[in-house]
Amino acid sequence: MQIRCANSGELNTLVTLDKISNMTNWSLNDYQNSFNNKQHFIYILEEHGKISACIVVGVVLDEAEILQLWVESNSKRKGLGIYLLNYTLNEIRKKHMVLRVFLEVRDGNVEAINLYKKVGFIEVGRRHKYYNVDAWQFDALVMQKEFLGFL
Repeated sequence: MQIRCANSGELNTLVTLDKISNMTNWSLNDYQNSFNNKQHFIYILEEHGKISACIVVGVVLDEAEILQLWVESNSKRKGLGIYLLNYTLNEIRKKHMVLRVFLEVRDGNVEAINLYKKVGFIEVGRRHKYYNVDAWQFDALVMQKEFLGFL
């Protein structure tokens, strides 16, 4: 298992895997915009040479936002999501001195909400009817994790 930054040649693969793994998937344009943004970081987790999970995080000053996180459908329930999330939180904390991390998660996405709670995120707000998925509207839960100083 290896975690590394994605390269530009992998963006189409990320779009394909995201689409089959995630109800609120990103487009190629979304990934390209993040890849070209110097404040965004795309980490991928590989198993046996295949991409199994991805996280996109944006950093501004001492705050960060998890913009996208997915685990490939066949790799779910193996602990890869929490492994990648913990790795990313440690990286941004060490390299960018981040003190606070935010994210939005679709209300009803119990697996993701439980994952975030396991690493210390708490709900701090709600955006009503934020997500539109197949003509259904879902609230977004806004979650936050704070660190107690730097490593």
